[in-house]
Amino acid sequence: MNARSHPDSRHIPSRIALFCMAAAALLLIGLIPSCAAGGDDGATLLRISRNGLYGYADTEGEVVIPCVWPYASDFQEGLAYVHNEERRCGFIDFRGQLVIPCRWEDAEGFLDGLAPVLDEESRYGFINREGRQVIPCQWNEFASYCNGSYFSEGLLAVEDDHGRWGYIDLRGELVIPCQWKQAYPFCGGLAVVENQERLFGFIDATGQQVIPCQWREAEFFCDGRALVLDGDDHYRYIDSTGSPAFPHHWDSMAASFSEGLAAGATRQGDWGYINLHGELTIPCQWKAAESFRDGLALVRNGDRQWGFINREGQQVIPCQWAEAYPFFDGLALVRNQDGRYGYINPQGELVIPCRWEDAYSFHNGVAQAKKDGTWYYINTAGEIITGVYTAP
Repeated sequence: MNARSHPDSRHIPSRIALFCMAAAALLLIGLIPSCAAGGDDGATLLRISRNGLYGYADTEGEVVIPCVWPYASDFQEGLAYVHNEERRCGFIDFRGQLVIPCRWEDAEGFLDGLAPVLDEESRYGFINREGRQVIPCQWNEFASYCNGSYFSEGLLAVEDDHGRWGYIDLRGELVIPCQWKQAYPFCGGLAVVENQERLFGFIDATGQQVIPCQWREAEFFCDGRALVLDGDDHYRYIDSTGSPAFPHHWDSMAASFSEGLAAGATRQGDWGYINLHGELTIPCQWKAAESFRDGLALVRNGDRQWGFINREGQQVIPCQWAEAYPFFDGLALVRNQDGRYGYINPQGELVIPCRWEDAYSFHNGVAQAKKDGTWYYINTAGEIITGVYTAP
């Protein structure tokens, strides 16, 4: 159960996305597009759509950038990408001024001063905030971003014309040759790679393979441990040398370490948590369990209801929700047995009633919620700010 981004989110695809999100301590939440974008001038803008065209409103619901674009993204680092009538992509600033012309087939938002762009030959490259192309468009694909940056530890996994993956640096130079079936972002000095036999291992920043490709699945290192799936369908944890970190293994499913604990399931499908020494510290008594975030983890009981436990395994919010999601901005999205969504606080109190047909987690003090077929922006008091979409 991942925290839900807003309904019009767009992502560059990558199998490593979940791994990166955990590395960023975001608890498998997806890289949530910001409903509210804070600008350099302190403004906060909400992306809206009127009659099929996009623009922006402020937190009072006043339209500050007219809905004139066939598509517009959320703001990142003070800029948002937009599509014109010819479906060409450029960037506007908080005044609504087109500061990077619409010349690209597509684009994504800026991170660390760089934005990926797609040219007419469907090749990816990068531009800077002035719109200057700093990395040529010559790559078929690239790995999704980690820790708020496209480049992870100064390197980016890219795919060439032959479907092989390697790594470029911030100058766009290929520093690790394209030789892998798939390659993923670096984390803690190591990156997961997949060979042509579909086995996974790890390389360092020089491209040297430090842990052989021998695992059926592998995730990045977190808390000094990496989760791998061996040939016997056992989920194990290895250290940076590739050796088993401890004897314990999970038989069914497992997650990477987060906040010093890792969730996993027995062959019978019962979930519990181990510590960094492989000791079972929270008994296997749940039918589903998620990673810890800010000292709390989601668990599901035998009645298929969700609640929260703390790091000691104590249930701090009872399992009473048909769905529940991690806390953001001090609120967690929940769905009751009638299929309606609301929000609870860390004490488990329902502070925004379950009256929404659909809803998404809060981000920057704003969430999207649906009522009577219409999507709205709401604040943390549950008050409607403005409508998000209206039909043509």
